[in-house]
Amino acid sequence: MSRSKTLFNNTLIFTISNFASKVLGFLMLPFYTRVLTREEFGSSDLVILTVGLLIPLITISMSEGVLRFTLDEKEDNKQVFSFGLKLIGAGFILILMLYPLISMIMAIKEYIILFYLLYISQALNLYCNQFVRGINKIKLIGYVGVIQTIVTVLSNVILLAVCNFGIEGFLISIVLSNSIALLTLFFWGGLGKYISLFAPINKDLQREMLKYSIPLTPNRLSWWLNSSANKYIISGYSSIAELGLFSAASRIPSILITFQGIFIQAWQLSAIKEYDSKDSVDFFSNVYKLYNITMLMGCSLLIFFIKPISSFLFGPDFSTAWKLVPFLLVAVIFGALIGFLNSINLAVKKTKTLFMAVLSGASLGLLLNFIFVPKYGAMATSISTAVSFFTIWLIRLVDTQKYMRLKVSYLNDSISYLLVVSQAIIIITFDMPQATLYSGFCTVLIMVFNYKTLMLIAKFITQKINQIINNEK
Repeated sequence: MSRSKTLFNNTLIFTISNFASKVLGFLMLPFYTRVLTREEFGSSDLVILTVGLLIPLITISMSEGVLRFTLDEKEDNKQVFSFGLKLIGAGFILILMLYPLISMIMAIKEYIILFYLLYISQALNLYCNQFVRGINKIKLIGYVGVIQTIVTVLSNVILLAVCNFGIEGFLISIVLSNSIALLTLFFWGGLGKYISLFAPINKDLQREMLKYSIPLTPNRLSWWLNSSANKYIISGYSSIAELGLFSAASRIPSILITFQGIFIQAWQLSAIKEYDSKDSVDFFSNVYKLYNITMLMGCSLLIFFIKPISSFLFGPDFSTAWKLVPFLLVAVIFGALIGFLNSINLAVKKTKTLFMAVLSGASLGLLLNFIFVPKYGAMATSISTAVSFFTIWLIRLVDTQKYMRLKVSYLNDSISYLLVVSQAIIIITFDMPQATLYSGFCTVLIMVFNYKTLMLIAKFITQKINQIINNEK
């Protein structure tokens, strides 16, 4: 199978597997914003946010390590899997001991049991998911995604609409979908045969896995500071209701974030395998260009249609949330490119340099938030997020040149980025229909500047359609 076809097939499977956790969160937004208040939406987001912080911190990003070392054919997968499970178990004991500290967050204290259930189900689900990818049972990831989607939808409707359980119902549905997905991965994937908790594990393997994973932890923490700490600042300096607006607005960029996450999962597998190939620079450069324009066009089109999309997605209590979306979409573009550049470091097992870039961007974002959130609320957070991600992308772009010099037209890309930023400013500042007209003009200009790359994408899609038609014949 060709490497392009492998990347395409893996991307398709990961699209299915991510539907529950990412796309579904977007599609269910009209439901959530009509059954939950701003305060409830904000509180539930804080619980999920804190779990997202603690998992990589407590498990020292071992889910990333298990994927990388399982892909390494010289390693014993039984030892790799068992070592990670031991770390997750020890981490859960630690987080139980942190109860006095965690319970200080009022939004979590009321739901502390659900918080712990959410943590352990999500940590194990993520770990097993990554291991299954590493042992090349990619199709199983797609099946689990479908099952998780069904469980999420049914449990949400029953617990929120029928039983009216509010935040508790929302959190229970996440725990339930995580648990069923985990059980499916474990039994269908035959993971039991890889468990050896009491047998001694190779010291060199432990050392190598820790050496790989530990540097990723401060990097993950910095990402959390960059992407999520601002929500604590909004709740502290503004209100939980304002946080609810920001959390709802953040769901629209999840369309692009979903594509980004799906692609990067598939791309990391290809990047690790293809890095040492003779034409790796051309291959990586072409994928970067296609990925870049796809994210650019997706962002630009969402900004153009933001008003009608928001009127459908947001309930009356969330009607002003749309103004927070455009700059969050700009941030997603650079977040996507950062993920691509990071894959090069993962391929060469140079993870230490990832930390400083994210820390620099996160520090700048936090500084801007502390200065401007008290006066401008969530809008300041939206803009500072875009500035922060741009800073990280710029640093990562320079650093990546040590390992691979991508053949990219940076002048052309810079003009495109300026156009999409202008589009974001226009749609927020001008009244309709002028805003729609000027915004549409920016989208057309982006297409003109990236005409050749768009034609390559169109050609690729046409070839795939023709192949499907010919196969059916």
